[in-house]
Amino acid sequence: MSRRFAVALLASSIAVLGCEAEEPPDTVGLELLAEGADQILVTVQHFMTREGVRRATVRADTAYVMDDESTVELRHVRLTFFDNEGVEESELSADAGSYHLQSGDMHARGNVVVVQSDGTQRLETEQLDYDAAADELRSETPFVFTQPDRVIRGSSFVSDPSLENHKIDTFSAVTDVDEQ
Repeated sequence: MSRRFAVALLASSIAVLGCEAEEPPDTVGLELLAEGADQILVTVQHFMTREGVRRATVRADTAYVMDDESTVELRHVRLTFFDNEGVEESELSADAGSYHLQSGDMHARGNVVVVQSDGTQRLETEQLDYDAAADELRSETPFVFTQPDRVIRGSSFVSDPSLENHKIDTFSAVTDVDEQ
């Protein structure tokens, strides 16, 4: 290889390396600015405890915090519930949620699904409220509650987070699994 060719190859290599495109700086998209948030947090995890025992873990891919409010708006929410001994009971997922910092209450909305930790029961609805003081899930919107032996459809319910103790106020259909 001629010396002139080697120098030209080295110079072109340096030029190519020097011209690598720099990553654009992270910027806040217009949809985030529209939220009016004072702080935007990404990949959030928050532990809720009662008397030193973990009762729930709130996770979200984005949290919008307003300085003058006590509510945090969450996107792509997961709320894992634990019993009095700290054993996982169920997991709630939703497109969005409003988490109230003082009370620990949560309003979940959009494709809300609660699945019992062993996978045997599943609740689906569009909106659901978690009352932390009462340790209850409540909804006044149509729901589908799937159990091993039946599917219940209705318009309102109250349940503990384990989905074991529930009260269905108004139901429209109960279908045995064998009938499906």
